[in-house]
Amino acid sequence: MQQTDYSQLGFPRYFIKIGIALIILPLLFMGVTKGMYGNVTEEFGARNVEIMKVFFNIFIIIGLAFLAFSRRKHQDESIIRIRMAGLFGSFIAGIIIVIISPLADIIFGTEIGKYESEHLIILMLALNIVFSNSTKQQVEKKIVTCP
Repeated sequence: MQQTDYSQLGFPRYFIKIGIALIILPLLFMGVTKGMYGNVTEEFGARNVEIMKVFFNIFIIIGLAFLAFSRRKHQDESIIRIRMAGLFGSFIAGIIIVIISPLADIIFGTEIGKYESEHLIILMLALNIVFSNSTKQQVEKKIVTCP
């Protein structure tokens, strides 16, 4: 039985830089636009602002996906396990948020609102990156402190 080589799983390493750029550029553009025009809706119109929000969300989702699914410099089986654990953790957190949000609306009688799909995906990708990096750092600390 032949084993699969998972070390080549994911985007090439340079996609990390592309992902960072795809996250920073829309945020920078939003900040500059808000600073220059103040009330963006009055300046561009509500329809154009909604179109910009959709494109900004798309760029941020693609950028986070590039960050989350790019290969690391030294990728071995333990790194892949850590990344899968991060993916599992973010998936569970997304499920919990989808379940808890409507319950909180009922209990507190407020309109917390539903998570839109793109916001949930952004949250899950960001949590995947956080879970993977925190787990990786904990494993590296254990390796360093072991005699």
